[in-house]
Amino acid sequence: MFYGALMDWRGAAPPDQAVLNGRGTIKQGFIMALSIRITGGQITGNLPVDANEIELSVNGVDIVRGYDYIRPYRHEDRDALPELSWWGGPHIWRSANWHFLKIDLAIDAQPPAPGI
Repeated sequence: MFYGALMDWRGAAPPDQAVLNGRGTIKQGFIMALSIRITGGQITGNLPVDANEIELSVNGVDIVRGYDYIRPYRHEDRDALPELSWWGGPHIWRSANWHFLKIDLAIDAQPPAPGI
């Protein structure tokens, strides 16, 4: 697992740091490394991120920023912060299809085989 994000970017060629620099994120969460293989993607690098760009979220009884503990959960956090996301399988692929193409894929929908 790694902490990653669906970024506000789309294009025909894989992005590089210059293209992604300054782009916002749409969703953040922990992603299974196997998801990359399932969706036919690949890791082409990483993007340095300021810790403040990682959203606060609720992880059970804790408030966290990615892997880092921030403080205990308080009642006022209930509607103010999202729950920490854990993404498996093609979750990020389905999220990208919804965000960019407005295609609501069935929960059991799978990405096409790589190269198709």
